[in-house]
Amino acid sequence: MTSEEQAKALIEAISLEAKSKWGDDWIASLTRAYCEIESEETGKLIKPPQRRSQLGRIFEEGNTTLPTLIRLLRAVEAEIKLTVTRKETKSFS
Repeated sequence: MTSEEQAKALIEAISLEAKSKWGDDWIASLTRAYCEIESEETGKLIKPPQRRSQLGRIFEEGNTTLPTLIRLLRAVEAEIKLTVTRKETKSFS
């Protein structure tokens, strides 16, 4: 799976969770939750009309920045787990 495909899969998972959580009104509810999170982080009042088209494009196009992706995950109360596998070679000579 390419990086672009992985990003689209994450965004699709967020939309599915939002639909499950909020039903038909998912994009409006997700936008409100996203704006609350961004406002909290930036200390500036961010209103849904300021982000509605941006967030709509994300779900249409399937790409976004990492900070926006993290805010979207928080908005649906989800998180990403990072698993690291290391391969180590030791020489005993």
